[in-house]
Amino acid sequence: MTEKSIARWRVLCAGRVQHVGFRYSAFYLARALDLTGWVDNLPDGRVEMEVQGPEALLRRMLLQLRGRPHIQILDMEIREIDVVPEERRFAVRGYNDHRMAKSIGNPIDFAAKRQVWQRMILRIIRPMLIAMSIWQNSNAVLLRRKAARRKAFWLFAII
Repeated sequence: MTEKSIARWRVLCAGRVQHVGFRYSAFYLARALDLTGWVDNLPDGRVEMEVQGPEALLRRMLLQLRGRPHIQILDMEIREIDVVPEERRFAVRGYNDHRMAKSIGNPIDFAAKRQVWQRMILRIIRPMLIAMSIWQNSNAVLLRRKAARRKAFWLFAII
């Protein structure tokens, strides 16, 4: 494969493309066709993909994605972009990484997220801590009762 035969496309797909396995279908197709790049969900419901390889294989991948029964692509924007020669594999990215990268720059969002996480953790951990303390207290009471019975047994045995 020569450098001239390799192309890189940025593809934006709209339609029923999220929560239907689009990214992993793209991943397995790219791996089977020996293409490189990445695929990512966008917050607006579309999927963004950069694919690199021979143009014939790029077309074949997009046709096979359109042919999947669970994926319904209503609109596909394709732009040719610069080739990334050092890229060696195809990756699946998640839009949560994209959102976190945006929100970390805004300290208000970061503080709000931290508070949400703290509340969630407390909702989960507080009942566990309460249950543990009840269990420990009940075990302590049982142990005291057993010790009292043993003492009483030995007192009655001596008398």
